[in-house]
Amino acid sequence: MRVLGLVPVMSQPPVSESLKDAIEGFDLSVDGLREVYHVPVLLALMAFMLWVRVRNWENFVVDGRVLFSGNDAWYHFRMVQYTVANFPGTMPFDPWTGFPEGTAVGQFGTLFDQLIALGALVVGLGSPTDHQIAMVHLFAPAIFGVATVIPVYFIGKRLGGRAGGLVAALLLALTPGQFLTRSLAGFADHQVGEALFMAMAVAALLVAIDTAVREKPVFELLAANEYRALYPSVGPAALAGLLLGLYMWVWPPGVFLVGIVGIYFGVTLPLQHVRGESPDHLAVAGIVLGLVTAAVTLVQLNTVELTATDVSLVQPTLALLLAVECAVLAGGARLWDRRDLEPRAFPFAVGTLVFAGALVLAVGLPDLFGYFQEQFFRVFGLGATATALTVGEAQPPADPTTFLYNSYGLALFTGGLGVAYMLYRVIGSRDLKPVYLFVSLWFVFLVLATLTQQRFDYYLALAVSAANAALIPVLVSWLDLDEVVTSIREVKAYQVLSVLAILLVLTAPLAYRTGGSYANAVQISDQRSQPGEVANWDTTLEWTSANTPVEGTYGSGGEGTLEYYGTYDRTDDFQYEEGEYGVMAWWDYGHWITVLGERVPVANPFQQNARVAANYLLGDNETAANELLVSESGEETRYVMIDYQLGLAGTQKFSAPAAWERDHDVSTADLSTPVYAVSRQTGGVQLAYAVKSQRSMESMRSRLYEFHGSAVGPETPNSALGRQVVVADWEVTRFQSGQSLPTVPTDTQPIKVRQNLTAAQQYVRQNGSAQVGGVLGEPQEKIPALEHYRLVYASPERAETPASRGYRFALAQQGQQATPIEVQQWVKVFERVPGATVDGQGPPNATVQAAVRMRIPTTNSSFLYIQEAETDAGGNFEMTLPYSSTGYEEYGTEAGYTNVSVRAETAYRFTVGPVTNETLVTSVWTADANVTEGQVLGEVDEPVEVTLEERVISRPEGANETTSNTTDANAIDVNGTAGNASSSLTVPSTGTDAAGDLEGPVAPRSTLAVPSVRTTAVAPGVGG
Repeated sequence: MRVLGLVPVMSQPPVSESLKDAIEGFDLSVDGLREVYHVPVLLALMAFMLWVRVRNWENFVVDGRVLFSGNDAWYHFRMVQYTVANFPGTMPFDPWTGFPEGTAVGQFGTLFDQLIALGALVVGLGSPTDHQIAMVHLFAPAIFGVATVIPVYFIGKRLGGRAGGLVAALLLALTPGQFLTRSLAGFADHQVGEALFMAMAVAALLVAIDTAVREKPVFELLAANEYRALYPSVGPAALAGLLLGLYMWVWPPGVFLVGIVGIYFGVTLPLQHVRGESPDHLAVAGIVLGLVTAAVTLVQLNTVELTATDVSLVQPTLALLLAVECAVLAGGARLWDRRDLEPRAFPFAVGTLVFAGALVLAVGLPDLFGYFQEQFFRVFGLGATATALTVGEAQPPADPTTFLYNSYGLALFTGGLGVAYMLYRVIGSRDLKPVYLFVSLWFVFLVLATLTQQRFDYYLALAVSAANAALIPVLVSWLDLDEVVTSIREVKAYQVLSVLAILLVLTAPLAYRTGGSYANAVQISDQRSQPGEVANWDTTLEWTSANTPVEGTYGSGGEGTLEYYGTYDRTDDFQYEEGEYGVMAWWDYGHWITVLGERVPVANPFQQNARVAANYLLGDNETAANELLVSESGEETRYVMIDYQLGLAGTQKFSAPAAWERDHDVSTADLSTPVYAVSRQTGGVQLAYAVKSQRSMESMRSRLYEFHGSAVGPETPNSALGRQVVVADWEVTRFQSGQSLPTVPTDTQPIKVRQNLTAAQQYVRQNGSAQVGGVLGEPQEKIPALEHYRLVYASPERAETPASRGYRFALAQQGQQATPIEVQQWVKVFERVPGATVDGQGPPNATVQAAVRMRIPTTNSSFLYIQEAETDAGGNFEMTLPYSSTGYEEYGTEAGYTNVSVRAETAYRFTVGPVTNETLVTSVWTADANVTEGQVLGEVDEPVEVTLEERVISRPEGANETTSNTTDANAIDVNGTAGNASSSLTVPSTGTDAAGDLEGPVAPRSTLAVPSVRTTAVAPGVGG
């Protein structure tokens, strides 16, 4: 007997019999496989989702520090840290934001933060370090996102069996839309928590509905004390109420889901009565659901105000109204039957009562009616207010079709088919298929919500997945797949191919993306897994924390009086103590200032004080702007932070303050002229850069960010170009749509230089579509200096300005190459100070110019601060100077003041002239003086005394005296950098046009290198 290995050949059965036995053995295990096959598939999908979400987590750890993406994640981190220390308590009130009132925000310090804090406590064995808390917070959104697939599976299973549940889970795992981006590691915002708890609440609600339909509870069981018979129906409804309440613990505005449920019961119960089904069954579930939800939300009640953004009376009241609605509709149906009225008239009667009730509410309580109307349209109204349009996530999709396709591919279309199928079943069944009806309504409302605010796409992903699951029973029936799973031998090729084709239709557009704006989940993870803009603020806020006085010590020094993680009682107006101060910045940056800078911002991403910030930034009067920084009770804002996106036209955020301000009546069009680039390939347009208006240049944000508070004018001799003037040029293009837009010139350069203001103004008049200044830090007209603001720090992080990018783009369109001509610091920090008073004496009725050169060490550049004052008939003048030139070591954080980074290189030079008198003698009057830090801060009351001395620089021929040619080592070269200072770049060469005016690439005064030679040749006053 020949042996092959250890198995005798003769003992092997024929191949055909072995295959037959294997198939029969497989058939025997099919039933067992049907019971468990979904588990490994679901686990595999969850593993894939986790991998996608955490694959780039290391991007968020920078030099050992954990950074988070977005704005709200930072405030959640603060809430988590507090909760870890006070578990399970959350912060009731926070005086570290919303200066000078403080704030209590119901959307933060919620169950979402408590769960993350619990995770940190587990990881840290009860005493986690700050780094451990940060790492748990970093990974938390990924964990929440992966966990969401479980309730989505059960929703899909309720609609389409296990296969339906897996299809729903598969689609959720693959979607590259908002659900993915909100659940990436690092994006620790409450949205992913909302999605998880909404999915859990809906899954439980579907179970409660199905149970009520199956068990058919009626109110007579309650009257007969047959409680045991009610338990099977009451239990799932109570669970659904609990989860619905917990969903609002995560996000109080989620009360809109109670509204959707209320509409569902308001539609379903009357229609069931028409079909001959008793509304009692669902009404019992609805009453229990409403009562439990009301009880759960009452536990977390924070305020009795009418607000949906906190757990207030709105949540439990609407939940109670849901219970009342179900009871009234069930009772009304019984009354209708007793009177033997036409069943089909019942829904019309209900609709009439609802309309009448709304009318009475609108007339009797118009404010209350208006509030609920506003809330409804904010979520489902397919529109947005001007202020909402400044919030990226609250904007409607610019191109809904592209937006939705990028999120779902063809799955949205097939989901729509699923809804159509469910509605078909609803119409064709006697009991209305209540589960199908709810999912259909849920789907429709979430589509409306997403088209109103694109962020709600993270909810829509749940409904799209569920709607696709509803199609699975249809496909199983159509392909005779029931027989397949009972016997593997009955599998037919067309069935296999059909299943594969269906899966490809659903998943291929999501899994395989090439080019354009499309990207799959892995690609989106790679693109979006970055901390983002906060990385450009981190250095500045680290400097702020170390070099500005601790809260409570401004002006006095000592220990801080405001506990960073203190517990404070809720109040409408927190009373800040002496030495506690605010920081003015655009509201986007408030949470970063609180968490990274440990200072108190005025405005924050809750949009608290957003109007104050907008009014300040757009203010064109320093006195009025200062009044916004001092409260009625004397609480003062001491610092202003502005980044390049708020300071320079053409950026994404530049126009945002115009939507919020109420004091100045300016619109976006009043601030800048957008100049568009036309694509040679497609003919489409995109914003290239924008040209500031004079009104925009005069705003506080421009005077601070671009000019550092200095006086400027189109002919200010502060650059290597002397008195030459920048001109922004564009052409007007008319498109086939009939719209005319300013576009980048195609046959000339967009930024030009003229030798003087007169030549620049003449060019603008002749051209018809050009403007003097408006770019590269050049105004159209003279702008006076600020007296109470000084630059104390500029970040080393920098960005090329929109005007510079647009200029380079225009040259590229013409086949020319150009280097950046303007680069700006990302963030600049200014301090509001009393300023030093200067009492001076000079020639009568003259303009005195004071100038000091300040150095920015982070960029190794400098700028001039220039101030002007007029002398009276006696030659006396007075001015206020915000920059000191000496005495920095005496005042720092220990003394309660700023350890300023930007310091003077020279003393102040005070100048009048050159002036030529009636005898043709030309003179200048000059004096040098130092301004101490104590004088600027108001700690030294003595004014700076200045007496200007005359020096004759020119006499007529034959005069006895000659012109002085001495060199003064203390003189200031006013032909160097002024206005804003950026890193010096190579200055492109200039050419001349036919008229002999300079034309071509121009380095603005803000980017030129500072000349090292200083002479006594002091240029005349600022401006023309």
